[in-house]
Amino acid sequence: MALIAAIAFHPNNQTLPKKSMKKFTTLLLTATIAVAGMNAQDLNLHITGDATGSWNNNPGDDMKLQWNAEKSVYSWTGDLQKDKNFRFLTQNNWYPTYTTTESAHKTVNAGTYPIQYDETARSGEPAFRMEVSGNFTINLDIDKLQMELILNKEIETAPELYIIGDATQAGWTT
Repeated sequence: MALIAAIAFHPNNQTLPKKSMKKFTTLLLTATIAVAGMNAQDLNLHITGDATGSWNNNPGDDMKLQWNAEKSVYSWTGDLQKDKNFRFLTQNNWYPTYTTTESAHKTVNAGTYPIQYDETARSGEPAFRMEVSGNFTINLDIDKLQMELILNKEIETAPELYIIGDATQAGWTT
């Protein structure tokens, strides 16, 4: 776009020589192809979901997947919570998204899983559901449409504790 603007506003409205126009046409065609054929590493992917701590369509940088040129995948490392869900956003909106190919939530642990690109919400809004709590590295390959989950360390979740007694609203009821 900047190149087009620069040539369109050529100083003194001079006409470009034929040789320069051929170079410009070739450059413009190359630039057009490059823009139309956007590469995987050009995306802005974020992970979101209660497995990460909250559903947020405008997450911070700590939820952003980083391009890993060596593996040609997007990578993220962080904690994911058992029995909670997550998926991947491509912009600061709920859709489009990368998520499970299943029609319902897909329970996952360490392993490789197929993903699909959803432009709009599917019935039930399926997501990935964690089987265990842990620190995971996620490698997302959007060219192959697959997600690799690597368990770095399993995290024990504390049991839920409740307070009962005369000083509480519930009293001695459990």
